Amino acid sequence: MRSRDRYNVPQEGEIDLEQKPDLRIEASGIAPVSIEVKWADNWSLNDLIGGLTDQLVGKYLRAPDSNYGIYVLGYKGEKNYWLKGENGQKLTFNELVQHVQEAAKVLERDHKDTICLQAFGINFKKPT
Repeated sequence: MRSRDRYNVPQEGEIDLEQKPDLRIEASGIAPVSIEVKWADNWSLNDLIGGLTDQLVGKYLRAPDSNYGIYVLGYKGEKNYWLKGENGQKLTFNELVQHVQEAAKVLERDHKDTICLQAFGINFKKPT
């Protein structure tokens, strides 16, 4: 997709060693932004944190020009809770998103300000 050559959004664009984020926004004058989207209903909390850590940061932000990442969690309303930790605390979707956002902040600190991450949740559940 192009917008008068101001930006480019190739779907599944290859970054490094055949790694392909869901979306990658490219605009002149700024570093590209990799976007990974997950349906939270389909994954455990550990899997979602792994997607943030191993996939978005570990693969897509590994390239020298890749410093910005967005992690989007979509919720269809099919799952009522996610288990956290050894105590099995049940998290709502909003609590899950908050937990992932905190993990993103820790990853930013661990990478000594060389990356910028944002995590968002979008609730697609039909209102009752």
